[in-house]
Amino acid sequence: MELSFYKTLWGAVGSGTPYATFREAAPVIAAEGWKGVVFAQVARAFDPGFPPDDELTSICADHGLGLVVTVHTWRSALDDLLAEFRTNLSAAAAMNPHHIVCQTGRDSFDDAERSEFFTQALAMERDLGVVVAHETHRGRPLFNPWVTRRVLAEFPDLHV
Repeated sequence: MELSFYKTLWGAVGSGTPYATFREAAPVIAAEGWKGVVFAQVARAFDPGFPPDDELTSICADHGLGLVVTVHTWRSALDDLLAEFRTNLSAAAAMNPHHIVCQTGRDSFDDAERSEFFTQALAMERDLGVVVAHETHRGRPLFNPWVTRRVLAEFPDLHV
């Protein structure tokens, strides 16, 4: 097994950061010995220093950097959130990353909503041919270890 270190781009590119653009940051990141970068789709909402997905993946390839994409959802209603997840996950999968990580869902979901969310999320992953690591993050369905234990028992194929 090989351990690879990826540099997060959160807070590293854009106004008030060391690099104005990802194009400027990539050669430095590669020269520092990082195996790749972690790009959160939501970062574009905060700073325009990130190019479109196809350009970002091209820059990574030009510098020998792997890519991990983080997907977020923000909608409250389950149906809206699932549609948002499909859109964001499809965009992430199209980037052909090494890994996809997500902060999706809501901690306010009741048991039935949480179950429906993960049923649909796993179906989307299968449809797109990707594996997603679902974060145990505050504000999300897996924020609580006791809930996470129940979810993992119900969905043994779920990755965290």
